[in-house]
Amino acid sequence: MQESPEGRIFCWPGQIQDLSSIQLLRSTVDTVRQLYRCQLDMKVYEEIYALYEEGIKKTQTIHVHGYEFAVCNGGSSGYKIRLQNNEIGLIVFIKSRHAKIENTSSHIKVECSPKFLLKYAPEDAQNLMDGIAYWLSVGPIEHQGVAVHLALDFQGWQPGADFLDRLTCRARRCATRDGLDSFTFEASDVALRYGGLQSITVGSVKSLQMCLYDKTKEAHASDKLDFFRSQWEGEQSGIFQHLGGSYDPDKPVQRLEMRFHHSVLKQFERGSDVGLSNYLEAFDHLKGLWQYALDSIRLDFNTAWVDPIWCLLHDDVGFERASEKVLKRAYKTPGLGNEKNVALFLGNFVSIIARNGITVDQAWNCLKASGCWEDILGYYQNRGMSQSDLYSWLALSIKQRRLVGKAAA
Repeated sequence: MQESPEGRIFCWPGQIQDLSSIQLLRSTVDTVRQLYRCQLDMKVYEEIYALYEEGIKKTQTIHVHGYEFAVCNGGSSGYKIRLQNNEIGLIVFIKSRHAKIENTSSHIKVECSPKFLLKYAPEDAQNLMDGIAYWLSVGPIEHQGVAVHLALDFQGWQPGADFLDRLTCRARRCATRDGLDSFTFEASDVALRYGGLQSITVGSVKSLQMCLYDKTKEAHASDKLDFFRSQWEGEQSGIFQHLGGSYDPDKPVQRLEMRFHHSVLKQFERGSDVGLSNYLEAFDHLKGLWQYALDSIRLDFNTAWVDPIWCLLHDDVGFERASEKVLKRAYKTPGLGNEKNVALFLGNFVSIIARNGITVDQAWNCLKASGCWEDILGYYQNRGMSQSDLYSWLALSIKQRRLVGKAAA
């Protein structure tokens, strides 16, 4: 549909929609998660680890790159230790649980909150994150990837009861929240429908995910309503521009978030010949990412037309320093990105080898001739292991299966 030059009036045969009452308030980067591949500075890590052990009884703090952080457990993040400072809006995760500490790997992840991103220009934010990574490591650091969440706050529209029915996307996961109304399950597809549709999530956290929810209620629940109201009113715009809409404190604010996993930005990097491994690089392409997301997860009016609200949000939401380059995703070729299959294959392979009395050298040669050798090497190299480490693992695994496993029976 095309917008009228007279205002936000969308016309098509037999119908007219006027979206002039919709107030676009803010488009921002809500969250950034920057990954670093590096070798940890063992002296610094041991100091932090000692504080981490002491923190079991009483919270300990440490100064990192000029800022004070509380030393906490990494929890379910995949990292051993978490350094947290809510005052500036930074969390630093240290020591990947999936790699040996002495090996070069993705040992550092820095997560930035809206408060931090609102204050610092992308150049300053990137420099600060890099400084923390250098402080914690020895030698060079590599930007392993970045995840970004783009957010739009607006008033004057709420999703109808048929919102999910009119949503077109490739995602297999869909959930809505506000008082369970119905639940359906078909094969691997899951959909939850709740009365009111106050929160809708579509897609996987490890890909492109859309979340639409009542930001007013969420801000009130998290005691951040004053913080967000000052942005909606344009008083604290920070580095992001106010979109010109008039905020009405008596009406709810809807937030539409498009969350890009770092693997998705890697696909854009391969397919578009642009750098998207860190926040500073991604910042120049925010508009392209936003429009791609609304094209991929699309609200249709019917089988012929895209809904006018989606046209408005697609075209009228501007992100600063937007590049005109069209971004394209390039997926990995078959055989890559199949870590789970490689792990299962190796486990079953060792069991068969052990049961049939095959030697380690014979098993090694069999792996090299299997046609899966490149995938196997890549699987272990990503975990900081060399070919000699892989050989040692194979020898030890076969011995263990023969001595204490089912192959001994």
